[in-house]
Amino acid sequence: MHLVFGLITTVVGIYGILFLLNNLMTGRLSQAKRLYVIEKLRSNRTGIENKTFKTGQMIECLKNPHTWMLSVITVSSNVTNGAVSSF
Repeated sequence: MHLVFGLITTVVGIYGILFLLNNLMTGRLSQAKRLYVIEKLRSNRTGIENKTFKTGQMIECLKNPHTWMLSVITVSSNVTNGAVSSF
């Protein structure tokens, strides 16, 4: 069972490394596809790449109750079983 699931995980990981785009500018797209995607992003008013840290977004995330609920669910499900359920 471990070998089967390990093989599936390895295949999906290799697929992700080889075929999924890191970002639009360094991805392996043709010029026509790249222009199409850029126009689609422009119509959605989203950017191509942004590496600046925005403190306001972090504060908004910390004020969001969904963030805290998901954190409590994750911690409580892992604390009760310890290392056995995590692995």
